[in-house]
Amino acid sequence: MKTANRKPTKPAKLTSCTCHSRPAYHCTLAPKGLAGVVEINSTFYHLLPLGGDTRDGYRLVKTTDGSTYDVDTSSGRPICDCPDSTFRRQTPEHPYCKHSLGLIDLRRQGAI
Repeated sequence: MKTANRKPTKPAKLTSCTCHSRPAYHCTLAPKGLAGVVEINSTFYHLLPLGGDTRDGYRLVKTTDGSTYDVDTSSGRPICDCPDSTFRRQTPEHPYCKHSLGLIDLRRQGAI
């Protein structure tokens, strides 16, 4: 059986990441939390916390077409369910997609 030659996968690249408005975590006044707005590589997303703590993860919803990606942060290492992360990442050479890299950067900035 012959295997197909595949092009090598390039690592995800984070060119820019900005928090335009911070998300609000679950609380009495906002039981489902409130979405913030972030920009990752010139693409805008609504950022919604999935729990009452930063360790519970986040949902990113692309503002242009509604594509939704959940990022689990409970292990301390973000794991995204986007196609890039699911099918091509999570290897030692390419551990993160742009969504995970964006959340890591936003955490470094103190935005989330």
